[in-house]
Amino acid sequence: MDAFLTGWDDAATVGARLGPALSSRCGAPVDVVSAALRAPGAHSGLSGDMQVLAVAWRGAPGDGAAEYMLKRTRKGGEAASAALGLWREAEFYASVQPLVSGALADAGAEVAGCALGPGVVFQAYNAASGAKVIVMDRVPGVESGVFFPHTPHNDSRRGELAALTQPYPGVTQVTLTLQAAQMCGALHGRTWRDARVLTYPGLRGAAWLEGKGQDTFDASMEKARAGWAARRARLQEREAHAAAGRDAEAAAVAVARYTPDLAATIEASLSQAAFDAHVAAARARGWSFVHGDLHPGNFVVTPCGTNPAGVAQVLVDWEMCGVGSGAQDLGQYMISHLAADVAAQIFPAVADAYSAALAAAAPPGAALPTAAAVKEEMAAGGFCRWVWLEAYMGGMPGLPVAFQQHFHDQMAAWAALHGITAANVGMPRP
Repeated sequence: MDAFLTGWDDAATVGARLGPALSSRCGAPVDVVSAALRAPGAHSGLSGDMQVLAVAWRGAPGDGAAEYMLKRTRKGGEAASAALGLWREAEFYASVQPLVSGALADAGAEVAGCALGPGVVFQAYNAASGAKVIVMDRVPGVESGVFFPHTPHNDSRRGELAALTQPYPGVTQVTLTLQAAQMCGALHGRTWRDARVLTYPGLRGAAWLEGKGQDTFDASMEKARAGWAARRARLQEREAHAAAGRDAEAAAVAVARYTPDLAATIEASLSQAAFDAHVAAARARGWSFVHGDLHPGNFVVTPCGTNPAGVAQVLVDWEMCGVGSGAQDLGQYMISHLAADVAAQIFPAVADAYSAALAAAAPPGAALPTAAAVKEEMAAGGFCRWVWLEAYMGGMPGLPVAFQQHFHDQMAAWAALHGITAANVGMPRP
């Protein structure tokens, strides 16, 4: 086991690891005198590999204490982390976050106080083993997803949504989506075709953009095809039971109810997957550094007195970060959580807010996509990203039917809104 995964309840070990960052923040050397771990509170919006790390220290100009979030690879999860490259999140905080940290500074009052990740006092990883650890500032607030009430993500806390959102009057899924669009536009503009991004290890899509790593692209597509085949088999099993009049058996098959049009569109997309075509299209549309798993559950809403809305958002969970289409990232966000009628209503405003922030942050003279091209890419790219996700999740038999149905319905509504069919859909976006 990598040594940096353990020892987080030992003051001397924690002092050796966090001492330099804490001393820098305090402006003088400090001596860590205690360190303790505990589970995060309910509704933290954080994954199970998170713990609260309470640290106390002595030193000039005085004693101090703080709570941080400790994120580390789960015991026994190293192999999966290595296969999926989840250690790249530590690399993001070590290398990429300093590069993009100023992207929001000039993006306007609407994103005042927003941040591309919390502050970090320690990070380490081993790409070979897949192990990582990150110690980050604990952001006060609530997961953005609680403001998107219709999703099954909120089923377990539905009775508490009013209490969770009450401290944030006037904040809605619309205001948060517009703010997220401006944050993303600033990030993508700052890193528009920035070759420095391609030099960081492990970023998703970077090797593909350079025409390398076809084996990993093919493996990614094969996972999607296998997942969809598994989902298709369960659909056919239910249909067979229903045709034979075995209603109880049909009802027991844990799979969403698919419209024939959406199933055909997913299959048409999967049939097109080709590495050379993917690379050519990615280069032609332009690329930026992207979060890669953009949805409201990965934003924390926090009080902010300098923001006109009274709140800011912090974008967390950078495990899937890489290079790719920024507009696709934003389309993925909208499909994931937004109620279909709300998505239809605000789509033009979201796209325009994103385009404006992209242009304001991009290098002078950058050849950026037009506003119309951004809308087209949000619609088509976001859907094709969800084709890959939906197909991949077909290989997760434990995924609750409520989530399966939600994602199906979200994709179907998005396809109807933007006229996406089996005849015009593009290839999946892994």
